[in-house]
Amino acid sequence: NIVKYNTDGELLWEHHIFNVLVYDLYIEQLLIDDDNNIYIIGTRIISIEPGYGITYVQGEPLIQKISPEGELLWEYTDQYEVGTDGINACNSATIDENGNLYVAGIHHEYLS
Repeated sequence: NIVKYNTDGELLWEHHIFNVLVYDLYIEQLLIDDDNNIYIIGTRIISIEPGYGITYVQGEPLIQKISPEGELLWEYTDQYEVGTDGINACNSATIDENGNLYVAGIHHEYLS
């Protein structure tokens, strides 16, 4: 969750990043642009157990843009393919003087 407090320490709002309990979330960065929009940069890790003692681990990049009032403006996440192992992760980001967001990360597939 992302929360915003005023200067007196009173809670102004709380933003739930996602509501699915099967994920682990790793937030790498939180950025604020010139309009006070908030960018959450991170990775969701998903474990899928289809049965037969097999577990697949998937990593999905997660980018969210939140308004200064705590409302989700947009979200990007790369969908995983069930039945494959792989990690896709966002590790770093920056915002340029024109408000463009640049994100760096990794893509890794496990080979059998």
